[in-house]
Amino acid sequence: LLPLVAATNAALDRLERAFAAQRRFTADAAHQLRTPLAILTARLEGMGRGEQRTAQDELVAARRDAARLNRIVSQLLDVARLEGQPIELDQPVDLCATAVEAVTATAPLAIANGVELSLCSPDRPVMVHGASIWLEMAVTNLIENAIQHAPAGSTVEISVTDPPAVAVSDRGNGIEAAALETIFEPFYRGTDSKPGGAGLGLAIVKAVAAAHGAEVCAANRPEGGAIFRIAFVGQVPR
Repeated sequence: LLPLVAATNAALDRLERAFAAQRRFTADAAHQLRTPLAILTARLEGMGRGEQRTAQDELVAARRDAARLNRIVSQLLDVARLEGQPIELDQPVDLCATAVEAVTATAPLAIANGVELSLCSPDRPVMVHGASIWLEMAVTNLIENAIQHAPAGSTVEISVTDPPAVAVSDRGNGIEAAALETIFEPFYRGTDSKPGGAGLGLAIVKAVAAAHGAEVCAANRPEGGAIFRIAFVGQVPR
């Protein structure tokens, strides 16, 4: 009976760790939502009272706060979907086409931040098995993260390679050495993070990569900036 007892105890320990992680995630999510909700509420209550701000300024600020809330809630739902249901991985996905879609989706953000996007990929498809919508979301999150940390006038470089991998690099301040191990944790935000995010983008990237049996890593570039890479280690291009 000893192996059965040991296995049961191990299963209960894993269950307790899962519950603790869920409680931690819920508390962090509530904390992330509390501040923007309080700001938006105060802004709505104060509309029309001040003489320094015009109604148009107040409306723009309220829309910005609402957009931030919408993004946080959207990312929370993405995390919940990743954890709550299995991802169908039997779909052939072209990483080159996925990168093109992600670049197209993030182009307006790059323009708004004065950043250029550069895509380098083979002239033939680089195929993997997975879910195209989730892989596109992961690459999009990496590009958005790079844009937020890239200085104006610089270029964010996206590359697709064979064996299958996608890399996104920027020329920002790089990643703090102490953060290299925790940067993919939910709600992690570096000291140089810009306002408006919730620290969920990279956590989603890690979850999507893990679901596809891929590895995601981050490193500082010798010439400055950071590089993030998703490598489909166990998959062979077809």
